[in-house]
Amino acid sequence: MPSKIALLALPLACGIVASCSSGGRDASQARCERTFARMAPSPEAKTEVCSCILDGLEARGMTMTDTLGNDEGHQIARRCAERAGVPVAT
Repeated sequence: MPSKIALLALPLACGIVASCSSGGRDASQARCERTFARMAPSPEAKTEVCSCILDGLEARGMTMTDTLGNDEGHQIARRCAERAGVPVAT
């Protein structure tokens, strides 16, 4: 259940106003890593999952705020979490 909460709360990891694709990338990465800190099996895993999520969103011209109610954004987050070994709810 905690992983499901993290995926639902993920849009807040970048903040409501800050764009992940702007100069706020470092802040977005840090917030995302704090979100996944308790679930990631290692510090490397939380860095990997968040980099993957931000890269995936940016490649599609999206930001974390675009994932609110957006299935594509949630799918990106889920794939990245699974690839990094971070447990997610099914």
